[in-house]
This record gives sequence, C-alpha cells and structure tokens, in this order.
Amino acid sequence: MKKVSVLYFVNDGEDGLDLGDEKQTVRCINDVCNEKGVSVVPRLKLQLKLQDSTGIASLTCLDHVARKLLGKTAEELVDKFLDGETDKLLPDEISNLVGKKMAFKIFW
Repeated sequence: MKKVSVLYFVNDGEDGLDLGDEKQTVRCINDVCNEKGVSVVPRLKLQLKLQDSTGIASLTCLDHVARKLLGKTAEELVDKFLDGETDKLLPDEISNLVGKKMAFKIFW
C-alpha cells in the first residue's frame, strides 16, 4: 500500500494564458497522518555484488556509504538526470564502479 501521494500544481502565468511554474507536493495518505504534507529527501541505496576468489557476496550501501563511493548525493544525481545532462538510465557515477577493485571493511 502506498504511503504517500504525489500531487502536481500548475500556476497560470500572469496573463492567464501561459502556464507558469509547476510545483510538486507530497502528501501522506495513510490513516495516521490525515493528508498532511510531508517533506521528501532523496536517499541513495546502492546494491553491489562483490566477487573474489572465495565466492560472491551481496552488499547494500545506504546513503552515507553510497555517497562516499559515488562522490555525489542522491539529489545531485536526480538533478543531473532532470536537467537533461544525461540520457542514460544509469548515471556514469554508478557505471564507473563496474569492474573496479575495492576493499570493504565490514563491521559485524
């Protein structure tokens, strides 16, 4: 079940003919919050498959670690895509990780 709903508002231009700015609002739609507006912060979740001579492992890097690996925030990657700087589905920052040799220290 979806927990939020995205609403779009288009403001008319001053002359009433041109379309002005389009704004997006996110509203909570579960019973607890009763349609309150919520703020949305993009976060990274990077799923990696690691391989060495002993086997293969999956690793999920959440926002803080993923930002360090990519050198960009989720917001910067989204803006790059929305601004038309790239037409690729997968950003170069992620594609560049393929085939790289890295060492990970995993705390248990």
